[in-house]
Amino acid sequence: MVELKKITSDNVYDSIHGFVTKGEISVEDYDAMIEVILSMIKTGYCFVMDRDLLRDAMESLTYMYAPSDDMNRDRILQQFADEDGDDDDDDEDEEDSEFGNMDLMKMMQMMGGAMGGDGAEGAMGAMGAPAPVAAAEETDAPVADETADAEESAVPVADETSVAEEAPVTGGAK
Repeated sequence: MVELKKITSDNVYDSIHGFVTKGEISVEDYDAMIEVILSMIKTGYCFVMDRDLLRDAMESLTYMYAPSDDMNRDRILQQFADEDGDDDDDDEDEEDSEFGNMDLMKMMQMMGGAMGGDGAEGAMGAMGAPAPVAAAEETDAPVADETADAEESAVPVADETSVAEEAPVTGGAK
């Protein structure tokens, strides 16, 4: 049975270095360090820490074992660049989320208005759409009268006399 060995952020460097030196493992690049960590996990090591701390330790130890490799050096330099950029990004993210939520609320208000809430005409006009036609219940005249008005204002159909004149005459009495 495998004996579990708990690795924390306090002893991660010593534990990895001890495993590499005891096993006489050659670590020339980051991929080799990944293999070291996988071997450690196979033999019962448990990394109880934030994965970013483990990655930082892996990158740092890899550079210590092979400082002449430019890729290892670039990984370390990138850690410092990320740390400098993280502080600024957090502030910007907070500002963006505050303003983003405000913009979202304004958009929701506009959409609520466009769906028939208060200020619908203003919201629709702002969107470039024609203003909605007033509903029948907003006018003084009842709905039935509007229908009757529409029938009266319709274009008249030709009267029966004009139709009769065009019809052919069939043998009729003289």
